[in-house]
Amino acid sequence: MCEKINSYIKEGNKIIFRLRQHQNYFIKGKILSKKFIPDFEKGNKTLITIELENGEKYFCYDYEIDLETICPASYNPIFFFPREPTSEELKKKVFERADYKCVLKLEGCSGNAEECDHIIPVSQGGLTILENLQAVCKNCNLKKSNKFPF
Repeated sequence: MCEKINSYIKEGNKIIFRLRQHQNYFIKGKILSKKFIPDFEKGNKTLITIELENGEKYFCYDYEIDLETICPASYNPIFFFPREPTSEELKKKVFERADYKCVLKLEGCSGNAEECDHIIPVSQGGLTILENLQAVCKNCNLKKSNKFPF
């Protein structure tokens, strides 16, 4: 296990991180245990048990953690991840996917997609990728704000 993980992955520590394969959200919780598992074919690994804020247990291996994102849970990791501008090409794909119609349809909706909105807000770790963007009207975007789930 690398030094950065070793310094954070200790029983009782509260941490926040992203998984390498699931960059859309952060995992936040308290380390309950870590167990070294020798694997001579694939390399040694450590199974980490985390208690999430809702009380559920979450299991992952050390190699699944994105090392650039791991930090104490008291930090707000969003400050360390700059917001990426949404390219015109990406916006076009989002609008075309929604047939230029607002997908939220909240009270006061104009019906026409005018803005590109992050489903999981950037302030909560959402990425600027096609799967995390939706076409919305200005009114619905203002009502949704940075709420997730909405």
